[in-house]
Amino acid sequence: MNSLEQQIFSKAEALIPDKISEKSFRADQKIFHQDDVFMDVLRIKKGFTKASFLTSEGKEVTKWFAAEGQIVASTLSLTLQAPAGFTLTAMEDTEFTYIRGFDLNALLEQDHRFAILVAKYAFSIAAKKEKRELDFLTKTPQERLVEFQRESSQLVGRLTQNELSKYLGITPVALSRIKARLR
Repeated sequence: MNSLEQQIFSKAEALIPDKISEKSFRADQKIFHQDDVFMDVLRIKKGFTKASFLTSEGKEVTKWFAAEGQIVASTLSLTLQAPAGFTLTAMEDTEFTYIRGFDLNALLEQDHRFAILVAKYAFSIAAKKEKRELDFLTKTPQERLVEFQRESSQLVGRLTQNELSKYLGITPVALSRIKARLR
């Protein structure tokens, strides 16, 4: 769990407890769709989610997964009130605490220390996205699989072969071959 994520929601709960709510979604339920404007910031209490998008050819590409303790949101929606660039799906029954974007923005304007905390978190997300892009450009699918298994061990047994292959940018058959080589 990212301690910045924990700190953000703990501080928000302390400062504006009446603005923190809870939501639950069933497995495979869409939390929001690509092209929806989604203004909430969610923190996963239980379960995990997948962020994916459809290409112009209709192919689903998985951007990332998020599990217990992590924050999920559409940066495009929160900052520009623009449609989200991805669909967020509950991969199993998932529970969240959440704060509305306008309540978060009000808190950012009122509390300088909270704003710094959120800025640090935003930079950590930018670094994570940069690393994922670099990995796709410089690492083999096998290297990406080994790294995913090491860094996201809590998700390995919870994903189907198909979902993991979409995340790695390969076919399920290619993933099976890589797994066989690694045994």
